[in-house]
Amino acid sequence: MRSRKPFSVRDGHWVFRDYTTKPARLIRLCRTEEADWKLTSTGKRRRTDPERSLFLEKLKEGKVQEIQARSKVGIEELFKDWLDLARSALSPRTVTSYESTARYYLKAVKDHPGDEYDGRKQKVFVDALKSRGLADHSIQAHLRQLSICFKHGETVGLLDKAPAVKKLGLADREIKALSDSDLDMIGRHLENRLKTGPAFRQRFYLNHIRAHVLLTWTGLRAGELVHLLLRDINIEDRVIAIVPDGLDWAPKNRKVDRIPMSLKLREFLITDINERETGEKYFLDTGRGSPAYPERDQLTQAFSRILTRVGINGVKPVHGYRASLATRLIKRGVGLVEVQKILRHRQIDTTRQYVDSIQLDLHQAVDAL
Repeated sequence: MRSRKPFSVRDGHWVFRDYTTKPARLIRLCRTEEADWKLTSTGKRRRTDPERSLFLEKLKEGKVQEIQARSKVGIEELFKDWLDLARSALSPRTVTSYESTARYYLKAVKDHPGDEYDGRKQKVFVDALKSRGLADHSIQAHLRQLSICFKHGETVGLLDKAPAVKKLGLADREIKALSDSDLDMIGRHLENRLKTGPAFRQRFYLNHIRAHVLLTWTGLRAGELVHLLLRDINIEDRVIAIVPDGLDWAPKNRKVDRIPMSLKLREFLITDINERETGEKYFLDTGRGSPAYPERDQLTQAFSRILTRVGINGVKPVHGYRASLATRLIKRGVGLVEVQKILRHRQIDTTRQYVDSIQLDLHQAVDAL
């Protein structure tokens, strides 16, 4: 049996093999010239082989101590550091989601050294999430966020190497879209409520119509819509700016976004904005310069009730509008990359999930050949 060499040279660096992990990994110590030469009072001098071996042994000892110190960092401490960074850089909605992952994990698995995460602990975590009634895609999201936390630990030096988090074997989920007839039915229902409803509810119904139109033509996210200010709607340039609203809310990607405005939406907005009362600030306004829906969930719940009233089931209220926009654009020949830009997805695979294939006319597609 061959004896293991304590050190070797890879890519111009002296390295040693760490057998405490499976598979074993190579740990860099220094560049080869650092080990080969030493500085003396008279200048540089080449080290002898024993001197070089001693120099490398001391470096290795320090590396091993560093690795051992990192391995003692508990998952609770790792979560705390991760969440502190998230609170300073990400949206409140994302932070809340991260916090729920940390809370669920600690309740199910308890604290342990960060590098001791393994398949057994993942099973305990997944089983606990299932017992809470979470769907598989929600569990997948928590696992993805746990992986982000581990990668953060590796980046900042709290973990020597991020443990692997195994994904669930799930098929890509296709988001169900509102069809053209669904959109027409919702629009007629809202117009009817505005005409026949009690006078004191007129603004309430009008805001529903405004939300319906903007969601139909822009695919805005719920949080973006409830925080949209009238000053950020540029009729002349046909652009809607999505801007952070003070310290309480920021867009999903934490930057200013610009949404293109169609000609039909422009016509609606010209009329709508001209009929506004003095003092209104928000697109969905109470009439007194305050948001009609302070929280996005309030808007989502309102539209969930609307869909139920008109008999539309199995479609998520706001996601259904975004998927509808994606599907309608694809059906009209717009490229997937352009749809991705309009919906502002980072990954084009996410955009694909928003295209409802059930509504695509495949016969028309093959007839084009």
